[in-house]
Amino acid sequence: MWTEGGKVADDYTADDFRGSVGETFDVDAGGEKLALVLDDVRDLPPGIRERGCFRLSFFGPRDPVIPQGLYRFERDGEAWDIFIVPSAQGEKGSTYEAVFN
Repeated sequence: MWTEGGKVADDYTADDFRGSVGETFDVDAGGEKLALVLDDVRDLPPGIRERGCFRLSFFGPRDPVIPQGLYRFERDGEAWDIFIVPSAQGEKGSTYEAVFN
């Protein structure tokens, strides 16, 4: 899927996100805007991606939990379409992961 900037998910690199750790992204979750904070960017062992494999971890509110799926993430006028999966839920909030491999 194309983003407004013309990039597709296969073009994303870990470096596109490293400078945004700790930053809040607005996520359109079925018409409801939620704020998710980029908690971690981690390089992964090589896979099929030419641009390198990596994982993003996001932290958000405990409720509602966003089901796995493709969502529009926006921050500072930029937008990314990212497939996320809920990975944990605790008293303080929910964690989500996006893996690019």
